[in-house]
Amino acid sequence: MNIHTTICTIILSAVLLIFACSSEENPIITIETGSDGLIPLKVGNSWTYQATIYDLDSNITYQGTYLQEVFASLVIDKLTWYYIDNEPIAEKYPRYTNKKDGYYEIEYETDKVDLKFKYPCSKGESYLYGDHYIYVLSTDTIITTTRGNFNCILYRLQFLDPGFPGLRYNITEWFISPEIGIIRYYSFNPNSSRLLWELLSYNLE
Repeated sequence: MNIHTTICTIILSAVLLIFACSSEENPIITIETGSDGLIPLKVGNSWTYQATIYDLDSNITYQGTYLQEVFASLVIDKLTWYYIDNEPIAEKYPRYTNKKDGYYEIEYETDKVDLKFKYPCSKGESYLYGDHYIYVLSTDTIITTTRGNFNCILYRLQFLDPGFPGLRYNITEWFISPEIGIIRYYSFNPNSSRLLWELLSYNLE
């Protein structure tokens, strides 16, 4: 065996050894199918919430439980998108997936793709979602529920209500615990009401 062949053999052995270590001891994980990430997406995953609606005087007008469930999936261009039943009486549903830079949504009316929740993210970041901006207000907010304490990222969508005089904002906030899901959801409309969801239980397949 000449010296050239010996060097090639040594290099090949080193490459195979590195590959074996990466595969067995430190597997390389990539988010390509939409099943992992900020909000875990897999058919059968579900989250149950306590839903409360308040009027503008803070009186409770409705209270009950609300179920969100991943009920179907669809592969588009080798990427799996998931349907979540968040509008039970609607005939069509938006679709969601996780990519390396966050949680994406396809609008069911226009098929427009938007980054809904940037992840990973840092406090103070903002990005365009539809016609408005979502702001990352915190990455370490603790939310306490009947299931325990959750470390959450707080995303806020805020914009002026064009039909209301003065500086009155529509506000939507999502408190999301990575790899678990939405822990709390809050929505305020200055013309009508406030809506609050708080997590009661969840099931991840």
